Amino acid sequence: MSLPTTETVSKGPHIDARSMPAAADFILDGQLEAIDAVRSAIPALSNGAQKMASAIRAGHSIHYAAAGSSGLMALADGSELRGTFGIPTDKIHIHMAGGVPVDGHMPGDTEDDEQAVAQFAGEITTGDVVIVLTASGTTPFALEVARAAQQNGAFVIGIANNPGTPLLAISDMPIWTCHGLMPLL
Repeated sequence: MSLPTTETVSKGPHIDARSMPAAADFILDGQLEAIDAVRSAIPALSNGAQKMASAIRAGHSIHYAAAGSSGLMALADGSELRGTFGIPTDKIHIHMAGGVPVDGHMPGDTEDDEQAVAQFAGEITTGDVVIVLTASGTTPFALEVARAAQQNGAFVIGIANNPGTPLLAISDMPIWTCHGLMPLL
């Protein structure tokens, strides 16, 4: 059985074994692959943005939920909503497994902490939109957030990099960003 795309190692020498220019080219190639992956998801992303806008116009909130690197991407995206779109900060909620790191340390075991979801699940209400991100599509924390959001009547947008994953299966709006191998850093 082959590994999911997010769990495969890039072919060729590890980035540390490459010259500085070759490493930079390798990283850039990975970023170009990521851009192509997002390009293929534009229709779904546009529909998700419309759903978010409708929720905000109706007085509901936007929630982001993720772990690890996906959580950092959620934090960056959610933090831009006020400045870019004027969305009030009390309508933007970011739920990152283990909390937002302030010292550069992200413990790896928090992505499996399904119990942590109970701490904020009550903040998610009917009419809210919850954007759940997980590269693998199988992260326990992310899956539990999606389930809790749906039980509370929220609309779940699930974003994953692997097809046919549990997150995409349970999301109201699944978004699969298909791509090749990402650089091994």
